[in-house]
Amino acid sequence: MNAYGVGLRSQKKFFLLRVVSYQDCVPKGYITALPAADQFPFCSLVDMIRKAGDALGRKEDAPQPECEAPPYPASGRKKAPLATFMVALCFEQHASWQGTVCWMERQKKYLFRSALELIQIMDKVLEAQTPKTFDLES
Repeated sequence: MNAYGVGLRSQKKFFLLRVVSYQDCVPKGYITALPAADQFPFCSLVDMIRKAGDALGRKEDAPQPECEAPPYPASGRKKAPLATFMVALCFEQHASWQGTVCWMERQKKYLFRSALELIQIMDKVLEAQTPKTFDLES
């Protein structure tokens, strides 16, 4: 901290988000914390944000969390992910994240100023990647 009580720029933290399925705006996939390469499955948006925060806050020498079963059938893991995002957190201020997210398949980079903005970016990408189904009854 400096004389004004403001934290200095922190070191960047990185993680990969691999989204394998995206139905009814519910992402399912894996978070890979870097550089340790620990993988954590997630089964919802809230679960994804919570586990990403937990993965980034872990110390290198901390014990590994107990292995969980993936949130979807094993057959779902064999196909290519819908989208892979490399997230680089530059700051963690006001109980939120600021940084960049790179959509790896298209090599597009976006800036975000909050976790909500990160979610909105990912939602736009994932909606474009999933086929649309129409209900003719409504």
